Amino acid sequence: MHQSNVYKLSGHIYSQNGSPIISFQIIDIGIYTNSRINASTTDFKIYFEYKNNENLVFYNDVYLGKIINNTTIVDDTHQSLGRFNRNNINNENRFAIELNGKPALLFKNSDKKNYREAPQIALLVNLITQANEIELIWVTALSIFESIYFGFEFTF
Repeated sequence: MHQSNVYKLSGHIYSQNGSPIISFQIIDIGIYTNSRINASTTDFKIYFEYKNNENLVFYNDVYLGKIINNTTIVDDTHQSLGRFNRNNINNENRFAIELNGKPALLFKNSDKKNYREAPQIALLVNLITQANEIELIWVTALSIFESIYFGFEFTF
């Protein structure tokens, strides 16, 4: 029987003034990129479970929805909520997100530093205008996921 390796990394995302605002832990399981991310602040917590081509997203322990094939966002009833494409970036290294037909820009994070600090979250997202609460939660979740999942890698 094959025993999979479990790798953990803990760290913080910092505000523009250098204060830690989000603590996180990545748990990477085995060779097939099955990962979990726990991220929390004093106001909320977000949990991601990334397995195969689906990324399940929970906000304050409630299932928010999932991201399918890193492009399609569906809500908790599996209704389409939006789309994004990390590979379609503009000249400022940002990619577009669309939620309920409203656009947002997210900075693509490909820093992959081997340390426990993530980029400042304010630098990762330009919020959509007139967003409702669910859309703001999704933009926040996507920003956190982008910062953490694409900002670190395990080196052995």
